[in-house]
Amino acid sequence: MALLYSLTFLFWAVEIHMTLLFLHVPGLTFVKSLFVITLGNIALLVPTVPASLGVYEITNIGVFALLGWGAAIALSMAIIRRVIMLLWTGIGLLIMAKHQIKP
Repeated sequence: MALLYSLTFLFWAVEIHMTLLFLHVPGLTFVKSLFVITLGNIALLVPTVPASLGVYEITNIGVFALLGWGAAIALSMAIIRRVIMLLWTGIGLLIMAKHQIKP
C-alpha cells in the first residue's frame, strides 16, 4: 500500500511540475514541485471545510509565496488541476454509463 501511495505521490508531483512548466514559472525545479504537493497534502489532512473547498487554493497561495511566486500562478495551477480532476471524473462516469448493466 505504501508503494502504491508513493507512486501516486510521484505522479502528482510530475503533474504539478508539468502544469508549472506550462505556466512558465521562473526558477522551477522538480524538488519545488515536490514541496508544493507535500505541503498541499498536509493541508488537506486537516478536516476544516467540507470537501476542502478553498483549502487547496489558499494553501497553494501560501506555498507559492514561500517560493517567491505570485498568487496568480497558484490560483491558475489550482484551477487547472480542478479542471483536470473534473475531466477525469467525467471520463470515468462516461465509461461507467457505457458499461452499465441493463435489465
